[in-house]
Amino acid sequence: MNVVFFGTGEFAVPLLAGLAASPFPPRLVVTASDRQQGRGRHLAPSPVKAAARNLGLTVAEMTSRRDPALLSLLREMAPEMGVLADFSFLLPGILLGLFRKGIINLHPSLLPCHRGASPIQQAILDGDARTGNTVMLLSPRLDAGPILAQETRPLAGDETFAGLRDELAARGLPLVLGVLARLDPCLAAAREQDVSGLPLTRKLDKEQGRLDWTKPATRLEREVRAFLPWPGSCTFLLGEKRPIRCFIRQ
Repeated sequence: MNVVFFGTGEFAVPLLAGLAASPFPPRLVVTASDRQQGRGRHLAPSPVKAAARNLGLTVAEMTSRRDPALLSLLREMAPEMGVLADFSFLLPGILLGLFRKGIINLHPSLLPCHRGASPIQQAILDGDARTGNTVMLLSPRLDAGPILAQETRPLAGDETFAGLRDELAARGLPLVLGVLARLDPCLAAAREQDVSGLPLTRKLDKEQGRLDWTKPATRLEREVRAFLPWPGSCTFLLGEKRPIRCFIRQ
């Protein structure tokens, strides 16, 4: 199968590595452009770009939603199938239409619950009893395409974002491989989502890490777990200008 992989962040890395060693290795890996990081503001590759290089895979950077160079490259490739996880851009219809069988997305929530940019953190913040992974067929609307497969993981109430992200990433690989192995039957049995009235989770910002002591203790404890390692949780003591960081003893 002529497969193209789309991914940027840490959650997508285990899926990329697993696909590279499977019967469905990607011919091309599409990721976000290098970004400035750290105090020195040095350009650094995305986690997916670094992993793809180590795997010896061909990489293309996407600079905008309608990147003309990438669209031209994909037209030449005529890909059959796309696989996406933790990607920086919402793919437009013109790009989706270049894939004969579409693009499937591994999303770390039980859709339609927790669509959007921070589903794992939101499951922790809401005190959900369970979470899981969903494989869906991409549509132009964010996380609203038909569902192809799901798997559930109960939550004990002590999970951190980083730990839960890594576990769901590992569990997502066999789910995606199962869909690819039975692609036509899965597409035929796809289940439409009803997303009416459901909010989108938003991208986190640094300010959310500041603890508000007027909130209930249960909410603050969830915030510390959900925001580990970023944006982290902090507070200020006795008028100090520098924040005091809050940690969880592992």
